[in-house]
Amino acid sequence: MFLDSVIKGAPVTVDVAGVSVPIKSGFRTSLIYMTMDTENSAVANARTLNLFYAQKGVLPDQVSKYPVEALQAVSEWVAGAFDTISYGEQYRHIQYYGKKNFDWHYDAGIVTADFMRVYSIDLTSKSTQLHWYTFINLYLALLATPDTLTGQAVAARIPLEGDTTKEEERAHARRAQAWALPPTEDELREMALRNF
Repeated sequence: MFLDSVIKGAPVTVDVAGVSVPIKSGFRTSLIYMTMDTENSAVANARTLNLFYAQKGVLPDQVSKYPVEALQAVSEWVAGAFDTISYGEQYRHIQYYGKKNFDWHYDAGIVTADFMRVYSIDLTSKSTQLHWYTFINLYLALLATPDTLTGQAVAARIPLEGDTTKEEERAHARRAQAWALPPTEDELREMALRNF
């Protein structure tokens, strides 16, 4: 639970094959990881290890000896931030809805604007330092806040559920179109096949 992070401080080490190893815990490091191209897994794996563990270009011995375990520890640590708020309808939609409803690349501007407007935190300032878990908690709170750009965009990209009127459906369709993410390569391919 996130209360442990509030009381003891958010985690800045991970367990790599039984040894506690320092990890770069800033939000920028994890955002780079979340947006990395992972097609070439060997390159992505090396980049991930260097991104999170390297100090002055050198990996800790434990990471060099156990790279698979070190990669697993990074993956679990990054994902663990999203488990800190796991209640409420709004989070169920975000976690389990099949179609992509948020993109760090395309939505970076609205997240940055919301952080400035809601929290007075300038994410573009090099002096802004946030732990990844803190950043994700603030981000998840934006999703649950109806008057934020981030909350509006994600809500518009999730289909309506339950009994709705035609007017509600038309209004939602307009919002969905206004906040639509660019189509993925798979969606473009599917559209081309449909139109062929």
